Amino acid sequence: MVLLTTHEALPHPELLMKAAKGGLLVTVALAVFTVMVRLAGGAVAAFMEKSLGVFSSKLGLAVGDKIRTFRAGPGHHALVRRLWRRDAAVAGHVAASSRWLIWRRRARSWPAHNWLP
Repeated sequence: MVLLTTHEALPHPELLMKAAKGGLLVTVALAVFTVMVRLAGGAVAAFMEKSLGVFSSKLGLAVGDKIRTFRAGPGHHALVRRLWRRDAAVAGHVAASSRWLIWRRRARSWPAHNWLP
């Protein structure tokens, strides 16, 4: 809804800009972390295991294992491939249903003469 309003209609546009910049910084940080994991996953996993191992050794080992699994890629486990296929199918159904609902809503708002050839 915020994207549909004008800049002047917002009560505090400067707060929205701060939130947008914060979101962009978090997104860039996650992208950099993801690239680091893909390029040097073993080193990142070892660092995270040592860092988080201070709080809980089980947590450190679990995070390190997740990072190594992510670095191995989606084809590493049959379960991951199966889940990706299922999620892709669900996303396709959601997208198709959304398009149908949007078309249906627009069709109700159009005048009847637009339907005639």
